[in-house]
Amino acid sequence: MRIFLLQGPLDSLLEDLITGDSVYGEAGFAVYSRIVASYARQEVIVLIGGVVVAVVGFAMSVGMAARG
Repeated sequence: MRIFLLQGPLDSLLEDLITGDSVYGEAGFAVYSRIVASYARQEVIVLIGGVVVAVVGFAMSVGMAARG
């Protein structure tokens, strides 16, 4: 959901606010774009890590149940 908001409607609204009347419009836009890209990458990494941990945990529980 956060990735959608940061790369969807919220993204365009914040871009408009940053680049609107600001003297630092392009610099602000560049910094904001970097932050959003970094945030989206972190979200994806955490999501993938969570799936990996869940799969490993499930495999270990199945393995232990087969032993016992």
